[in-house]
Amino acid sequence: MRFNILTIFPEIWPEYLKAGILGRAQEDKLVEMAVINIRDFTTDKHRTVDDSPYGGGAGMVLKIEPIAKAIDSINFQFSKTNFQTIRQLADQIQETETPRRRIIVLSARGEQFTQAKAEEYAKLDELVLICGRYEGIDQRVADYLADEEISIGPYVLNGGEVAAMVVIEAVARLLPGVLGNEESLKEESYSQKIRNPPASGGTPPDGGGKSINPKPSLRQTLRRARQNRNSKSLNSKRVVNPESQKDETASSFTVEYPQYTKPAEYKGWKVPEVLLSGNHEEIRKWREGQKKKSAR
Repeated sequence: MRFNILTIFPEIWPEYLKAGILGRAQEDKLVEMAVINIRDFTTDKHRTVDDSPYGGGAGMVLKIEPIAKAIDSINFQFSKTNFQTIRQLADQIQETETPRRRIIVLSARGEQFTQAKAEEYAKLDELVLICGRYEGIDQRVADYLADEEISIGPYVLNGGEVAAMVVIEAVARLLPGVLGNEESLKEESYSQKIRNPPASGGTPPDGGGKSINPKPSLRQTLRRARQNRNSKSLNSKRVVNPESQKDETASSFTVEYPQYTKPAEYKGWKVPEVLLSGNHEEIRKWREGQKKKSAR
C-alpha cells in the first residue's frame, strides 16, 4: 500500500517513517511512503501556500491551487513495483490497472476516525493524506478534490501532520505481513471480532450480532453501587445554572465554519458569494449557520 502525505513541513517526517514497524515494512516493500511538499507546486518566488480568508477573520488559509497540483502529481509518482508486491500478499485485492485510492483531508470538521475506518482503508491500494495548517484548508479542497474529511478526535491541533501519523499507524499495521505475526491482530482492542463477538454456541448471528455482557461478579456489583451512590451525592450538592450548562454543551459540539481564500474561482469552483459581499452582518449569519450545520 502507498501512503502519500501532502504537507508544508516535510522535514518532520523522515525520522518517524523510518522507525520501528513502519521502517521495516518499507524495507520489505509492504508499504511505500511518499512525502510531498505542497510548496513545490507554487509559482511565486516566495513559494506561498496560504492567503487571508475571505470574509475576514484571524489567521491564514491554505490555498487550493498548489494542493490540486500536488494531488495531480501523484499519478506520475506511483511505484508499480511495490503495488504489485502488495497485490501478491493480499489475495482480496483484485487485479486492476488503476490503484484504488482515497483522498483524505485531515480536519477538525471531519468524521471521527475509528478502527472500523482503519480496516476500510486497509483494503485500498493508496491513501492520500492532506495535512492542514494555520486556520485550515480552502473548503473547495474537501468539497471537490477529496473523498472525505477525517478528524482523529474532538480537539484542535496545530496541523494535520500528527493526525496523518495516527491514520498511517492504524492502517499500516493491518496490512498483510506488516506486523509479522497475524495473530496479534485477532484479539486486540477494537478489532472486528471483539466489536462483534459470536453469540452463545460460537455461531455468529446475522449482521454480526450484539456484544454479550457477562454477568457481573459480586465485587463489580458492589463497586457499581458505590459509584452510583457517590455520583448521586455529588450531584445533589452541585448547583448548576441551566443557561451556562446549555452554553457549555453547545460549545463542546460546535465545529468551525468552512474557510476560503484566493482565488475566488478555481476550475469553476466558486467561493460563496456572501463572503465576497463585504456585508459583515450577512457573513456573520452565514458562518453561524455553517457552524450549526457542522455540529455533531
